[in-house]
Amino acid sequence: QRNWILENVPLAGDWILFIDADERVPKELAVEIGKVIDEASKEVIGFKLAPKFIFMNQWLRRTMRFPAWHERLIRKGQVFSKPNPLTIDDLCLDDSRGIIKKIKNPYLHYGFNNGMERWFDKHNSYSTIIARQMVKLTKNDVLSGAKKVEVWMNRSLLLGPLFRLFYCLFWRGGILEGKAGITYSFMMGFYQFMICLKVEELRRREKGEPL
Repeated sequence: QRNWILENVPLAGDWILFIDADERVPKELAVEIGKVIDEASKEVIGFKLAPKFIFMNQWLRRTMRFPAWHERLIRKGQVFSKPNPLTIDDLCLDDSRGIIKKIKNPYLHYGFNNGMERWFDKHNSYSTIIARQMVKLTKNDVLSGAKKVEVWMNRSLLLGPLFRLFYCLFWRGGILEGKAGITYSFMMGFYQFMICLKVEELRRREKGEPL
């Protein structure tokens, strides 16, 4: 969708900021964006921004691993690529074409503006997409160490969801963020369970086995 906009929508300015409907740009971020694009050399093709994820009126700094950088401010003429086949929105610029910098101030992400039902609907769709991508992977696909763990997690129906839950709760520190952090950690564990269950379903169907 973003590449379609970049290629088909006439844009007046030299820079494009991608912000979703459930995201907000604080004043401090707006000021910093204006400053960095004024000072950017021609070699700079984009900037990475980090979101502050808000749940239950609380910033989940640990649970959501802040800062998680996303390339949201790009110079006109660039396009996104998707190097990681195991994610939904892991889009990035080609850093061989220029310099990509980071912006200090974060944007705000209110992921539950449309309610819990919308979150579950969206992640139900996400889990289907990831499960389909998983069954397409072959032994010849080259993956990094972290992605190999992700593949194992997505294919392990029993251990995968538990691993994601404990990772969010204890490794990231969600348990230290009280009710909001603990709740969201369990939600991510359930999301992982949906992925694993759909992978199991697709693999059985490929073999002609009943679910």
